[in-house]
Amino acid sequence: RGEELQKAVEILLESDNNALRIVLIISATIVAPLVEEIIFRGYLYAVIKRYSGCVFAAITTSLLFAVVHGNLPGMLPLFILALILTLAYELTGCLWVPIVAHSLFNLFNISQMYLIQNG
Repeated sequence: RGEELQKAVEILLESDNNALRIVLIISATIVAPLVEEIIFRGYLYAVIKRYSGCVFAAITTSLLFAVVHGNLPGMLPLFILALILTLAYELTGCLWVPIVAHSLFNLFNISQMYLIQNG
């Protein structure tokens, strides 16, 4: 997944095809956060928490979230992000909170990449 992500970022930043850019931005800011939060916080966290408690479930699912993204330099920040998203879910009981936070995080990162690249 890491190589696919890196390729998608490369295409997003270098493509002159605006339609492709829009699809990639929508995928990164809407589709991926929605799917990932349903899987990691909505399903895996809930199942693991039921059998082991919230601390173990939060650490386990956050580590898995970081590993699945396949970005070694980003592993610690992704782990911390996942812990924060899990805490937001635990505190609110609403899956939409980490979905929106995840979406905003991805949008912020895409914006920063564009700013860095285009000055």
